[in-house]
Amino acid sequence: MRSKSKINLNHLLNLTDDFGIWQHTDGDNIDKKHGYSLDDAARGLVLAIGLGLENEAKVYLEYIRLSLKHKSNFFDQYRRPIKFFPSEDALGQSIWALSLAMSRGFMTEKAESVLKEVDKIDLDGNIRGLSYSILGLVHTDLSRVRHFVSQINKKIADHSAGHWYWPEKSLTYGNAIMPLSLMEAAHYLHDQSLLDSGLRMLNFLNRTMKKNKLPIAIGNKGWYQKGEKKAFFDQQPIDPAYQVLANKKAFSITKEEKYRLESESYYKWFWGHNIVGLPLVSKEKGSCSDGITAEGISLNSGAESVICYLMAEESIND
Repeated sequence: MRSKSKINLNHLLNLTDDFGIWQHTDGDNIDKKHGYSLDDAARGLVLAIGLGLENEAKVYLEYIRLSLKHKSNFFDQYRRPIKFFPSEDALGQSIWALSLAMSRGFMTEKAESVLKEVDKIDLDGNIRGLSYSILGLVHTDLSRVRHFVSQINKKIADHSAGHWYWPEKSLTYGNAIMPLSLMEAAHYLHDQSLLDSGLRMLNFLNRTMKKNKLPIAIGNKGWYQKGEKKAFFDQQPIDPAYQVLANKKAFSITKEEKYRLESESYYKWFWGHNIVGLPLVSKEKGSCSDGITAEGISLNSGAESVICYLMAEESIND
């Protein structure tokens, strides 16, 4: 693994112990009553591999193994599994993380063993689960990539009409992971039509996720249902972060300046280029607020937020 980045990792490291990464905070302090989550461990493993955080990557990988062994998305503060089967999102992220670990030669045998356990579970056509999986499977199993892409293409055909080029009837969270996955698949499958589809989806997002030319995340208080008004609150860091990743990928493929500018614009969302004009990131602490509410910036800064911010930070500086 490559050496650690100069990015401020203090908050990430504070949230991480020898079992996993604490899910939520009260302010910047760990709120232990919410325990640990598979989603955070899987995304954390992707980030840790990218930043060369070997010790943290080992912790996250072991948490994924335990989560699948106990068929539980969550563990409580006493490290006991909670009866809650892993979500398709979390399973897809696990496939992404484990496949990436294998491709980078990180604890390959263990990652492959755990991946076999994930592969036994059906993602049930979940669009985000499929998309996350593709990002990993491009490194390990192109036949499954083709199968998952075909499912996404069917959903695009079922739901797209006019300007609405999207595989669902609504925009919710983590949207840009879908065009990102199609662009990645297009590269490994040498499929121009897939690239065109991924770019068209991304262009739709770039047009839609704006308010007065400012980048926005679709608010979770109602989301954006096709034909209705967008919800502007609460905005979550996962969306601008994935917009950074997807636009950076589009720029690397097309060299079109508009994608570089979009990636920088969504990155600046974290630093005050947003609907309330306030930064979500603390340079001193390395923390990231959980989002933008109608009342202003959230005072909490949990695992998903800091991981997604750091993904954007790594991507923009790559």
